[in-house]
Amino acid sequence: MVLSDIEAVEAAIRETWSTVPAPDLADVPHTDYWNDTTARVFAGHAPLAVDIASGDFSAAEPLLDLPAAAAAAYLAPFLLALLKELRFQLQFGIFTEIITRAHTISALADEQFQVDVVRGALPPAAQNAVARTAAVMIAHAEELAITPDNLARLGRLLDLGRDL
Repeated sequence: MVLSDIEAVEAAIRETWSTVPAPDLADVPHTDYWNDTTARVFAGHAPLAVDIASGDFSAAEPLLDLPAAAAAAYLAPFLLALLKELRFQLQFGIFTEIITRAHTISALADEQFQVDVVRGALPPAAQNAVARTAAVMIAHAEELAITPDNLARLGRLLDLGRDL
């Protein structure tokens, strides 16, 4: 898989999520992973307006704590951040960010997240973008340090959106 393939997946994510508005986060309870700092990164921002270059985003791990609709909306910046970082790693041989990468891999590999968020709350085009992202992740499992268990779980995402 070459860099242009990754860029094509990034473009598909941007197109798919381009009209998704900021979800309502008023009723999200505070947890270790959803706090005032994390809320400032996301609340009131459409998914593609989230600043993935900010330090607060890099420290955020909310996907497993958000309601399914909000997690589905905010999955986009995490996918984009992971793919951006992977492109950097492939170009320069090093990676610079691990928290977002680990959080995104963990969320996508989580069976309940797959059921509730990916399959349950995303429209088919977004599911297809997730499947394409999973294919990139699987192709670069070594670079992303994906464990065999998580690799198998990510493989379950490959059939998403095939009818498009």
